[in-house]
Amino acid sequence: MAIKIYQTQIRPTTEVKERTSTAGMRVSMETASAPGRAFGNMLGAGEKLYVKLEERKSKNSVLKAKDKAINGVKDDNGKVIIEGLGIAQEKAGNMTNPDEAQKYYDDEFNKMKSLLAPELKGIFAKRFFNKEMATLGISHKNSVKINSYRSFITESRTVELEGMKSDVFTAATAPKGSTQHTLATNNLKNKFASQDFKELFGDQAKNVEFQTYEQIDILEFSADLEKDAIDTFAKVQSKTKDGFANYSNLSPDKRLQLENRARNAAQSTSALYMNEDFENAKKGLPGKYSKQKLLSPFIGTDKYDLVNEQLSINEIVRDNSLKIQNSNYGEEDNILNNIEVAGEGIKYKAKAVKVLENLKAEKRKEIQKDSAGYYLKYNEDLQILEKEINTALEEDNFDKQKLLVNQRSALLDTIYEEKGIPKNLQKYITDIEATNIVNNFKATKNPETQIQNLEYLKTLYGSKMQDVFNHLVEKKMPPGALIMMSTNNPNLKNSIAMSFNINELETNIKGRGATKGDLDLVKSTIQAKLEEGYAEVVNAQPLGSTNQVAHINTITDGLYGAVLYDMFNDSSDVDAAVKNVVKQFEADYIFEETYWIPKDINGVSVNQQDIQAKIRFINDSIQDTNYLDKIDFTHYGLDITDMSNEDKQSTMVADIKNNSVWHLNEKGDGLLLYVSRNGGSSIPIMDKEGNKMEILFLNNETQLPITNDDYEYSDLDFVPDARKGRG
Repeated sequence: MAIKIYQTQIRPTTEVKERTSTAGMRVSMETASAPGRAFGNMLGAGEKLYVKLEERKSKNSVLKAKDKAINGVKDDNGKVIIEGLGIAQEKAGNMTNPDEAQKYYDDEFNKMKSLLAPELKGIFAKRFFNKEMATLGISHKNSVKINSYRSFITESRTVELEGMKSDVFTAATAPKGSTQHTLATNNLKNKFASQDFKELFGDQAKNVEFQTYEQIDILEFSADLEKDAIDTFAKVQSKTKDGFANYSNLSPDKRLQLENRARNAAQSTSALYMNEDFENAKKGLPGKYSKQKLLSPFIGTDKYDLVNEQLSINEIVRDNSLKIQNSNYGEEDNILNNIEVAGEGIKYKAKAVKVLENLKAEKRKEIQKDSAGYYLKYNEDLQILEKEINTALEEDNFDKQKLLVNQRSALLDTIYEEKGIPKNLQKYITDIEATNIVNNFKATKNPETQIQNLEYLKTLYGSKMQDVFNHLVEKKMPPGALIMMSTNNPNLKNSIAMSFNINELETNIKGRGATKGDLDLVKSTIQAKLEEGYAEVVNAQPLGSTNQVAHINTITDGLYGAVLYDMFNDSSDVDAAVKNVVKQFEADYIFEETYWIPKDINGVSVNQQDIQAKIRFINDSIQDTNYLDKIDFTHYGLDITDMSNEDKQSTMVADIKNNSVWHLNEKGDGLLLYVSRNGGSSIPIMDKEGNKMEILFLNNETQLPITNDDYEYSDLDFVPDARKGRG
């Protein structure tokens, strides 16, 4: 039972009676109450410190939680296992849809807040955490809102610019004035003028427009540079009174950059083109670029003088190479001696002339080797005929091919006459054609096919077969094939055709008892027999007309196989076989000491009696008439200054009457009268214009050479009934 305390009605009063201090009383009432006050103060201070401590602890835990919220939750090794709101803020800020960005951040914020809230203890901590998170959320959300809108605008601008790319590319690359170019440029113009574009790009709209047009110029420049660096360098520099003529939307810095780029590319291209231009100059072809354009990239560089020199040489060569190409054979020096050069070109003339001299030498060499091939390169009519001949060959149309070949030969004759090409250089197939004929023949093993192919050639080339024949000799046509083409004797043709495998034939003959010495004797026996007719004429020809030794060896080699075949097939001895084969071979000719008259030329009969009668008539005219007096021979004494023209004429006429002799002409299709002056080397007789004292085997005309004086057949010393081919 509780004890109730009795309470009186007495209350403490603030009134204190005055008390007189005594000498031993040192402590005042205020002093006496100090301990109580101190204790009370101490208790109050403790309470406040405790509250501060709790608040600090809460704040610390909240700050730690806030750090986790911003930077993410990490494991013991410091690796983030849950991304913080800083990342979420960044991701949301990069989103181009502001609503989606806000929702994404809110979701991440709420998830993070829910994750961290249970970690906080006490009312202070929860209160502080909510406050800090609210502040963080407001800050982040504002940032997300601003950044996502910026991202949206950036994306919208990007989409707009991407949509313009097609028009930009077309405006840069499509031909100006084309429908595509016009449409693209109008699209861009309308785009830049639209309110929507201005609102989207704001104060950057004009800058975007400038950059777009500059980009078009850059793209156009790049396309031009890829096609032609030299022209592009000229374009990027070109100016009018109103400014730059091309790429007008470039900034000064960008133009300088592109100009340097074009200069480097143009220098590189020019260096490569120099060789091409030199080759074109040698052919007389115009240059692709002017000298000024080619020099322009090198202005101010140490290569300028070298490039200028080469281009100056090219110009001189270009101006004169066609003259050399089109000149008559032997007249090239006249062109070289009359080259006119002005200005700075004078100091480069000597080097240019050296190039032209080489062109002259190359022309001479090529004509001497392959005159048909040389003029085929430059004559368009020949090129057309060549294509048509190949087409007829592919179509296996022999008649058409033969007609076209004759047309080509006639055109070559015209060219050779115009250009003054010597007869011994006149060819009617190219080197390539000749090589192919020889190779095809060598590849054919069947004797009958070989004979057929040779007859095909004789029919195809007709009157020009002699020239073709000579060309094939140069290309190493087998000697036997050459004789097969020239002889009319079918037995000789067959013997040669059957003997193409010489090694096998020699082995078979040895098997019948013949010795190596017997075989070695065959060729020497052939040559000895030829000396009685064919070889005697060949060796009598003027020096330089042919290589007599080489020719006789060729004929000997060709007849060798036929002799071996007769020895094997008929069991003949060497002398008998040689006699028979040489007789067959020489049966096509009438032999005189210094010439022969063939029975035919390429299948066309030669009236041998007619030719013999003409020779006698001309000889008689020389000796017994004033025939020679009608011909001017003073050019033969051109170098003799101390003799009058009358004396020169009379001396030459006397030489002709006393020292003239008939030889085969250069092509072997006729005879040419030569004279030996004062015992010197033989020279052909001709007038000042180059007309020769010549008889062609297939010419039925009755005119004296050079003067063309007519005579009657009754004047000729032969039996009229024996004439052939006369109307």
